[in-house]
Amino acid sequence: MYTKDQHIKNSLTVLAGFVILMAVCFISAPGGHGRVYAQAANPTPLVGGCWQQFISPNNLPDVQLKAVSALFENDVWAVGGNGLENVQTLAVHWDGTKWNLMPSPNTASDVNFLQGVAAIAPNNVWAVGFSEGASTRTLVMHWDGKTWSIVPSPNANENRNKLWAVSALSGNDIWAVGSYTLLPSVFEQPLVLHYDGKRWSQMPGLNLPSGTYGSLMSVSAAGANDVWAVGSYGPPDQEQPLLAHWDGRAWHRFDAPPTGLTLSGLKSVAALSLSDVWAVGSGQDRTRSAPVVQVILHWDGTSWSSSPSPDFESQIGEHLSHVQLSSVVPIARNDAWAVGELYIEGHTSELVMHWDGTSWTEPDNRLRGNEPRSLVAATAIGGTLWSVGNSYGGVAIGNNRGLI
Repeated sequence: MYTKDQHIKNSLTVLAGFVILMAVCFISAPGGHGRVYAQAANPTPLVGGCWQQFISPNNLPDVQLKAVSALFENDVWAVGGNGLENVQTLAVHWDGTKWNLMPSPNTASDVNFLQGVAAIAPNNVWAVGFSEGASTRTLVMHWDGKTWSIVPSPNANENRNKLWAVSALSGNDIWAVGSYTLLPSVFEQPLVLHYDGKRWSQMPGLNLPSGTYGSLMSVSAAGANDVWAVGSYGPPDQEQPLLAHWDGRAWHRFDAPPTGLTLSGLKSVAALSLSDVWAVGSGQDRTRSAPVVQVILHWDGTSWSSSPSPDFESQIGEHLSHVQLSSVVPIARNDAWAVGELYIEGHTSELVMHWDGTSWTEPDNRLRGNEPRSLVAATAIGGTLWSVGNSYGGVAIGNNRGLI
């Protein structure tokens, strides 16, 4: 349903700079709207947390941030790509005071792009993506506390291999997911890699039904025998959510619950516990006569279900083109956040949604202004919720200080 390569190419052509945002103010209101909670089993509502805006390091042109990972309030990483024709890896670091551009290596290929990052320790951070030239290869990089370096990583074939996300349990248990394509076919198959502390290996076993294709876009490791990965699969123009689980021995595919959409896919998964996992994405009717709308799924330890969320189509009407959720961050059973974008009448604006244990709502948290923005990734640490994304004129990084 979505051509990821084209999306990257289109986005890069319109980005002019790189803006860092601490965006939205959350103010408590009746019914749970706009509430922000502490990280606890039974959080207490708090008020007054505001998003703010930062200026990017070195004011880089033509950039995209695709992922963010936080260790401490003064140790946050964001990664992506920088450039148009010759795209180079991009890594920036928050030290508690400012964002700093950190030198990162590249292959000899024309395109080097980072799509995922996972921080384990101050001297142990992993980033994944791809390099693209005559062929497309997986790209894995490691931060040792001083420098980034490229680490050898396997490819399913010599043609087209990409990694979209990474999740780490420890220094010797790290998962990365993506896709590969067997020429002359143009259709993708899921790619899963694992790091055991010594080397990266391709993991077999995630087989799709005959006649289908698919890609994994996100992975979340909650335990050695509890890893979820999501994306989409299906025949052309019949894509459905792909939900896969690693039980310590093998990958198993789970059927997605009915969403009322004939085309849909998932962009992000995050596990809080064995019985509390969220996945988000978007979908549309096959006729494409209706707008793209958000998809939110939840795992309760037994089955996946579709979680109700605001009906933007009814609220906005014919001016709505699409709603997409790109990242989800669960903090407690009654506290989760999802970020993405709304596209209304040719204008893109960031979307932030909150789960209070009962329902998903959109707090009154838009960044008011004329500059189009979208959010693509988020993470929470201590009293901070960070989100990164695109600002058409730059790249946005959001930080909500209301999480205490």
